[in-house]
Amino acid sequence: MSEQAAQGDSAAQLAWQAMVYQINKYIGQMVVALHGEVQAILLSGGMVFNSDLVA
Repeated sequence: MSEQAAQGDSAAQLAWQAMVYQINKYIGQMVVALHGEVQAILLSGGMVFNSDLVA
């Protein structure tokens, strides 16, 4: 999906942005629940192989 989004596919761009938003939202919720005491964030599945998502 990220390749299609990078090539200008508007539906893929929207889906990509929605997915990244949801991931960020869930991470933020967990940080609040843990009172900011986060030592690491683990991602799993196919998303860990996507260099556009994982820095």
